[in-house]
Amino acid sequence: MQDPGVNRAGPQGSGVGHVDVRSSRRGFSLSTVSALSLVNLRPIAIFAIVPSVVALGGLGSWIAFPVLLALVLVVALVFAELSSKWPLEGSVYEWSRQLIGPRSGWMTGWLYLCAYTVITTYLACSVSQRIFTLFDDPAPGWLPVALVAAALVVVAMLVNSAGRSVVKWLVLVVAGLSVAVCVGVSTVLLVAHRIHPFSSLFQFSSNGVHGISWWTGPFLVAAAAAGVFRGFEMPAEVAEEVRDPERNVPRAIVWSFVIASVLVLYSAIALFLANPTEVAVTRGAATIGTIDAVTGALGTGYGRAMSAMVVLGFFATLVIAQMAASRTVWSTARDRVFPAHRFFESLSRRDRLPLRAVGLVGLVALVLPFIFSTNSRVVFYGAAVGALLFAYLIPILGALRSRLSGTWRPGPWTLGWFGVPAIVVAAGWLVVVSINAMWPRHSMYGLGFGRFSPLVLLGAAIVAGLGISAWSFRDHGIHTRHFDHVELDLEPSRLLHAGTCASCFTVLTTDIDVYVDPVLHTTTCAHCHDLALHVRDNPGATDADMLEVAGHDPSDSTLERVRHRGWHPDHGAHPHHAWKSKQ
Repeated sequence: MQDPGVNRAGPQGSGVGHVDVRSSRRGFSLSTVSALSLVNLRPIAIFAIVPSVVALGGLGSWIAFPVLLALVLVVALVFAELSSKWPLEGSVYEWSRQLIGPRSGWMTGWLYLCAYTVITTYLACSVSQRIFTLFDDPAPGWLPVALVAAALVVVAMLVNSAGRSVVKWLVLVVAGLSVAVCVGVSTVLLVAHRIHPFSSLFQFSSNGVHGISWWTGPFLVAAAAAGVFRGFEMPAEVAEEVRDPERNVPRAIVWSFVIASVLVLYSAIALFLANPTEVAVTRGAATIGTIDAVTGALGTGYGRAMSAMVVLGFFATLVIAQMAASRTVWSTARDRVFPAHRFFESLSRRDRLPLRAVGLVGLVALVLPFIFSTNSRVVFYGAAVGALLFAYLIPILGALRSRLSGTWRPGPWTLGWFGVPAIVVAAGWLVVVSINAMWPRHSMYGLGFGRFSPLVLLGAAIVAGLGISAWSFRDHGIHTRHFDHVELDLEPSRLLHAGTCASCFTVLTTDIDVYVDPVLHTTTCAHCHDLALHVRDNPGATDADMLEVAGHDPSDSTLERVRHRGWHPDHGAHPHHAWKSKQ
């Protein structure tokens, strides 16, 4: 477990202290972190994207929403199980690191960081554009939009730096308003302002019947345009700031997604049936995302009020996206794989917040609006969505490998027998939706070579991540937290709360002997600690020797991690290469 709060007041004379392995940064309750996820899922955004979805895929493109949400729910369930096993700050980064290895973890974290930094800027530009639209200036020009977007990024930085209570009240208020507005306005539209019959939900815009050409054309376009359903992993991104994270984080992931899905489907039905059939769409212009159905049905005043609600919801999402990126910076810095990690791993003294990481993400997001043009926003967003989907895919592939190899040990919240089918469906869906999101279609990314711009940007991000990885893991990665020499001469301690062994990943119950490293913030069971001592004292020990000492049957991956733990630079060859050569 990370950031252990140490309480050494053990039984007098016992020689064994007690360690509270829960983070001293706990601050978010189940309701708050659920609201955090609900706001980030942006059910209110359905009012902004339906016009463009109708124009791109027809009224029948509504069918994309339940299909998409059902598949994303499977991904959310897998993430919930992983978050229960490893409730660590950094979510997909930490899961990939634990399941596959530190280099894969770094690339996952890097793609996740790049995605949410760009999404932060994209949201700031979108909110800026909508603010001008509220004041009847739908085309203010590039520079005013960029300046307001930069100001919004600064305000988000201030919110994220002010303390968890400020973020808490922001997300609770926005979540409550989102639910009320979605239900209230959608009911009014559905009951009193329906234009189309319910049968139109299952037809082309030209009133034809769905066929293979629709599923391979308009449906995929609608699915790509409706790809705003991300961010369900947000409770896991701040897991070390949540009370009882092993149970509350999975609950927040699942239930917030279910609630958001119900709101989205209900609002989507109402909006599709109340929306004009023909909607003008100009890529990047203000006509995308206007509240056509609400304005046409209820009048300009209600349309403005809905636009203002969308602005508030998007700004709250901007705050959350910035927070997610900053937590990934801090988590990678803590593991010594992020450049200038000593600077960025520090926490504020009062609220234990990664203020320097927040500042870094904010600074980058502050500059990007002046690089974006009206048309390039969609291109950057496409690249960010592709990077985010790949970051989702990597730990799921690692979870599949762990399941199939028999090394998986679940946490308190588990999918049980449904785990493997869910992982297979989630992995397959993410592969398909990644290809779909990055597909060089001119309706989204423009004509000519510009259609490939998201792929080029994603490739550049991957190359940059590989370059940083080569630097971070130089000298066989001895500088990183995972590979650094561990202090093994530790006093045994007793857990006050459940934890996880850093070597065998076994769930550690309370009141058992463990070894807590205060430098690397890891907890190790007595069996793995004894094995590591044996490796340290016997550098040439074979797997057979280790199995005799173990007294149990550790997996190959556990033996590899124990070798890393017991390895010392004076031993010579790094155990990673020795282990690989024996396979």
